[in-house]
Formats: sequence, structure tokens, C-alpha cells
Amino acid sequence: MDGIINQSNEDVQLFKRILEIGKSSFSNKELSIYYDIKALEKMYLSDSIKALEYLNQSRLYDNEFLMNHYHYCSIYLNLGYYTLAQKYIRKSIEIAIKEVSFERLCYLLLNQGVLYLNTEQYVEAENLNLKLLKESKIRNEEFVKYCILSNLVLISLLQKNYENGFKYLGMVDQKYLEDDYDLVLYRILLHLFIKDYTLAKKYIRQSLSNNSIGKYYKNFFQGLKYLIDNKREKAIERLESCYNLALTAGEVDRAMLVLKLLNELYLDCRLQNKLRKVKELQENFYKMSYANQIIEDIELKLN
Repeated sequence: MDGIINQSNEDVQLFKRILEIGKSSFSNKELSIYYDIKALEKMYLSDSIKALEYLNQSRLYDNEFLMNHYHYCSIYLNLGYYTLAQKYIRKSIEIAIKEVSFERLCYLLLNQGVLYLNTEQYVEAENLNLKLLKESKIRNEEFVKYCILSNLVLISLLQKNYENGFKYLGMVDQKYLEDDYDLVLYRILLHLFIKDYTLAKKYIRQSLSNNSIGKYYKNFFQGLKYLIDNKREKAIERLESCYNLALTAGEVDRAMLVLKLLNELYLDCRLQNKLRKVKELQENFYKMSYANQIIEDIELKLN
């Protein structure tokens, strides 16, 4: 089983067929891994509902499988179900410590930092990410360091500490600065907020010239360009479309980031009705998280 899973992706369809044919002879542990892989495939396709169905099947065969719980918390974080995400983060950390899985523990703590960030616990998010940054330097873990720095840039933006934002951005490896549209977006926002419109426009132009750019980022960058050009109505229109795109894709964390920027725009434009709507939407996200925790608790008691 492990030999098949760890093969290269040269013939993915062949390996899928092998797994399907052989699953009748798998052990419980292997079946748990098999359904977790199916869930991961659905996660990449942004099909959270189907992914959760496969994770539930995986858990039936091994309720202590670390990656299963890790994928649960990733999905719930993305969907904005923060109480559920916290539950699975705690369970995953407990298993990771038991299994002495330090690398996975680091990623779990990163998720904890994201949860703090999304629930506006910025001091806790920053402190945790700074501790992880120190650890990643000791262990020389480049990708982990990039993830941490990306979080720290966003935290600085949300705290309006632009000096720190530029400091952390300067610590990111150049290859990530060019390939990661989130970091490109944070860089543009930093220049925008300190009124360095020349550089902000330069990075917007560079990004929009890339044919592979997705609709969410394209609309976001165009909205920021309109904002710089003082075309606020068009800027709001583009950013509102970003909110809808993120929500349709099930990316509640991205939708909430857009809401924060729209909140500032509505304030500037004195759009009181839209301001009230933003507050209502943000409250509904938190209510949704709490409601899903109640549903999960009931489900566990029934089972």
C-alpha cells in the first residue's frame, strides 16, 4: 500500500485503478489512508462536502489517524467553522505529540495561528507565528518559513502595522514573492496603505499581465487600481464580486478578508446601509461556526 502511495505522479490514473482493485484486501489502517487520499483529492477540487464524506469513512477505520484529523481542521478552517476547526486542531496536536511527529506538529500550529488570525486574535496569532519562525530557522525548513512569513505579513496588514509588514515581506524568498498571488496582493496593499501608488500600480500591472491569473485575484487587483484612480464605485463593485467568488468557492477565510477591506471603503464612502450589511455578514459567519459545533456535538452523541 505505502509503495503505491509514494510513487511519482507519472500515471495517476493507473495507480487509482490499482487502489480500487486492491482495496478489498486492505487492512483497516490502509482503508483509513485510502479514504483520506480520496478526501484530499476532493479538497484540491474545492469539493468540501464530498471531502468530508470521505474523511468520515476514513475515521470509521482508524479514529486516531493523524492526517485524517489534520484534513478535517484544514477544511473547517477554510469554510470558516472555527469552533470545529479548533476541535480538530487540538485532537491532531494530541496525536502528533503522541507519535512524536514534529514536522506535522509545526503545520498544525500554523493552522492554530490562522485560526487566531481569522477570529481577530492578532496578538496571539503574531506571538505563535514568531515562535514558529524561530523554530523554522533552527530546523532550516524553507517552505514552513515562507508560510509563517506570509501569515505575519497579513497580520501586520490587519493590525495596520505597515512597517512590520514590509519587514516580514523582505524576509520571504524571491521565488515565493513572484509565484504566490496572496503575497503579491499583500505587497500591493502595503504600498497602497502608505500611499506609495507608483509601486502599487507597478505590481498591479505586472500581475494583470499574467494570463494564468484567476478571476478572484484579477478582480481584486482591478478593484485596487480603481481605488488608486479614485473610482470608488467601480472599486467597490470589483471587490464585492471578489467576496461572491470566494464564497461560491467555499473560501470563507478569503471572503472575510474582502469584507474587512470593503468595510473600510464603505466607511470612506459613507455607505451606512452597506456597512450594516458587512457587520451582519461577519456576525453570521461566527453564528454559522457556532451552529455547526452544536450539530457536530449532537451527531457525536447520537453515534
